[in-house]
Amino acid sequence: MPTPFSRLRTGRVKTCGLRLGGLVLALAFQGEVLAEEFDFDIPAQALNSALKELGRQGDLQILYNPDDVNGKLGSAVHGRLTPEQAVADLLKKADVAHSFEANTLILGIAASAQPMNLGPVAIKGDHFGITTEGSGSYAATGVIINKTSQSLRDTPQSVTVVTRQLMNDKNLTGLDEVMAQTPGITFSQRNFGSHVFSSRGFALEDESYTVDGVAGQGYSVTGWMTPDMEIYDRVEVLRGAAGLLIGAGNPG
Repeated sequence: MPTPFSRLRTGRVKTCGLRLGGLVLALAFQGEVLAEEFDFDIPAQALNSALKELGRQGDLQILYNPDDVNGKLGSAVHGRLTPEQAVADLLKKADVAHSFEANTLILGIAASAQPMNLGPVAIKGDHFGITTEGSGSYAATGVIINKTSQSLRDTPQSVTVVTRQLMNDKNLTGLDEVMAQTPGITFSQRNFGSHVFSSRGFALEDESYTVDGVAGQGYSVTGWMTPDMEIYDRVEVLRGAAGLLIGAGNPG
């Protein structure tokens, strides 16, 4: 019974093409010295068929992916050449990289022909709720009033967070307006039109106000120079002793 290879021509060189896991294996079973010269007569043609001729005429085993050579043209190779010289002539117009291992020629896409195309990159993480702008929420899950980010659950004192969304929706443009919306904060009028806020009966003086953790610059005790809320993401109001946080403050 004839085998799949029984119709191959016999002679000094035998070649065959096999598909193994997407690779074409062009086999030539004789000749392992690349320095040996061979007579090559390969006309310009499709690179896939030219490689088979190269393997047959030069006693080479050739490994390549068919997708790497489809649509590419192999240049003509004529004369008595070493396998390396013949390969250089054959591939001079084809953008295909190659290397030798003994009498095996390995082909691949040339580096210049491989643009780096990155797929979509998804970055995922846990949102701790510190920044409120763009959240559309009236509530925040974390605070930085203790100088480090932590959840409200881990804060052992009562804290109210007035978010950017709440300030926008209620048009709270000044700190005095924000304080008036905060539970547990009382407003007291002073002489000459000034005022003061109190928490638990204790006045909130200059050292009680911090901006990004820096004390003494957030509010005027006279109430005449209230900060504009446009540039702030949120206001955090701590009700309780603040000395552990800023080194100064009132029990309120």
